[in-house]
Amino acid sequence: KAYCWGVNDVGALGNGSTTNSSSPTPVLGIAANVSSVSADFSEACALVGGAVMCWGEDTQGSLGYPCGECNPSNPNVFCSSMPKPAQGLVADIGAIAVGQRHVCALTNGEVYCWGVNSAGELGGGVQSLGGPTPVKVAGLPPDVTSIDAGGSSTCAVAHGGVYCWGYNAFGQLGNNSTMDSAIP
Repeated sequence: KAYCWGVNDVGALGNGSTTNSSSPTPVLGIAANVSSVSADFSEACALVGGAVMCWGEDTQGSLGYPCGECNPSNPNVFCSSMPKPAQGLVADIGAIAVGQRHVCALTNGEVYCWGVNSAGELGGGVQSLGGPTPVKVAGLPPDVTSIDAGGSSTCAVAHGGVYCWGYNAFGQLGNNSTMDSAIP
């Protein structure tokens, strides 16, 4: 099972409310088979039986389903206090990583990302608005073994090396520069 606690003003605890909690509270709608959970300050996702379920603040599709369902006055922000399945992914997801308003999934040695893409954090080769449709990360070797995301950048391990992309103002991509990169 999945449990979350902390600030919950946008439903990031997945318990059907927007009430903060200082103690672990079960994520509703996920009965069992949770193998991992990844969260950032306003959204979270769980890997449940090889599928991705997400909840919290959905900016430009970062939860993996169409925006604006509950907030037509602001189609770029949608909040869900209950987990919903991310759409457009192949089966057998092996790992997930939630960054700041973007999510990545690892499947069969390949990485797919969705959500905000202002610094190239989706890794599709361009900086754009992004959205809920998963984008295959371009330029990675086909044998990625792990992924992690933080802020607006993401990293993957493949061929024994580390590949990073996205926001880089403080050198977080580790490539001896401070230029953002839309490719690993």
